[in-house]
Amino acid sequence: MPSLWCRFDRMWYGHNGKLDGTKTHQPFLCPLDHVFDIDQMLAELDNLEFGPGIGFWAYSFLENPLVTHELITTFDAYKDYKILQFSTAEDAFGGFSDVVCNSHRIF
Repeated sequence: MPSLWCRFDRMWYGHNGKLDGTKTHQPFLCPLDHVFDIDQMLAELDNLEFGPGIGFWAYSFLENPLVTHELITTFDAYKDYKILQFSTAEDAFGGFSDVVCNSHRIF
């Protein structure tokens, strides 16, 4: 997953976006669960309806000191793969050509 920047804190109770007394400067790098429902992303969903699952890691995964050098070097096998980069996600995933897929518009 790419790094994501947030302007608002996420909390289980209502607030104005910035928690009182916080020392967090805005914008800030968001935890992944500020933006995505991780439990839903990890759920096993019907392949016919939702397509195959896609593995993901947080943007900082390889910077974690607990990740071993051996694991990091396994990613070298993917160094020649192309990476999609978007300047915006607006309309990036909409409008499938397959009629069945088109009935499940994401945005």
